Amino acid sequence: MAHVILKLTLIFSLMISGLSIYRFSQIPLGARLIDLGASEIQATMNAAIAREYTQPEIEAHLMALLESEPRNWVVIQSVVDVMAENGFGITDEGRARLRAADAEDSGILAASWACVSCAWDSSSCELSVALLCRLPIDLTPVGDISTLIFESSNYVLGYEVDQFDLVLALVGVSAVVIIPITGGTSATLKAGTSILKLAKSLGRITPGLMRMIRRAFSRAVDWSVLAKTSVTRFLDDVPRAIRRNEIQPIARLVDNMSKVSDRVGIPQTLHLVGYVDDVSDSARLASLTGAVANKSSGYLSLLGKNRVFRAIVRWSDEVAELVFAVLGLIYAFFAIVLNFIISRSLRKLRRLARATPSRPKPNA
Repeated sequence: MAHVILKLTLIFSLMISGLSIYRFSQIPLGARLIDLGASEIQATMNAAIAREYTQPEIEAHLMALLESEPRNWVVIQSVVDVMAENGFGITDEGRARLRAADAEDSGILAASWACVSCAWDSSSCELSVALLCRLPIDLTPVGDISTLIFESSNYVLGYEVDQFDLVLALVGVSAVVIIPITGGTSATLKAGTSILKLAKSLGRITPGLMRMIRRAFSRAVDWSVLAKTSVTRFLDDVPRAIRRNEIQPIARLVDNMSKVSDRVGIPQTLHLVGYVDDVSDSARLASLTGAVANKSSGYLSLLGKNRVFRAIVRWSDEVAELVFAVLGLIYAFFAIVLNFIISRSLRKLRRLARATPSRPKPNA
């Protein structure tokens, strides 16, 4: 009877595992990891800081940032905010060094031609200078149509093409096609493309992100459609030339970076772009900034990208369901094997007992 029950258990486990594997295969790869809620992310970050740092250690990290050249004031202020959030004070000596560094940078750079140049044209200055000058960096309107026409003509004629600008221009011009993919708006997509273009001019685009853009350039556009278009039909033909499945990752990236900018401002967003290698990174960054806002750069500086991004996600319910189903299947399989071994052993022992002659009883 026990053997029959174990067999039925194994069959049931096989059915559950098969259903779980099917459900698991139907969810997109990116959806197998889901982000924690804002309060959970904040608690997780604080717990990690408490495990990793004492007051002297975290202040030493801050002092190291003050010693770096050039100083990144976005990160410095963010680390100060993280310290306050986690109850770490700054010693009098530390505060004196902080004030001295602030006065030094403000006094020297505020009157320099570098600051004047950045204030006049933010796309022509380095990020470190813009951050040191504390300039309000604004996004200039992006000429998506002119960029698209110019770079598309270069491509058709065989000239050199700025693939990065061209892909982002396609996202901006094709907002009507892309908005249903991201759930955003035309304004958020244009803001996201502007941020990424400015980040490129400031040298903040990572090699991984650049490779992603270049892949989209080769796969996301049907260039034969644009090659046959005319000036009067150009804007109508662009949406037809877009391969939605291929442009979708870029659209999500742009939408995520727009969210980051809304939460922490453009200067910190330009710094945070340096942590983005793909769409999942941009999604983690959007979740992080949604939870801890301007302290995002501080947590990333103190804990590192890998630890922060791993800490703010968990496996989806489908993944947990699959794990438990497989464990149940393994348990049922080994239970049947064990039952089989025990049954065979007992049968052999019974046969051996019957085959062994009993000793005659001694005469009284």
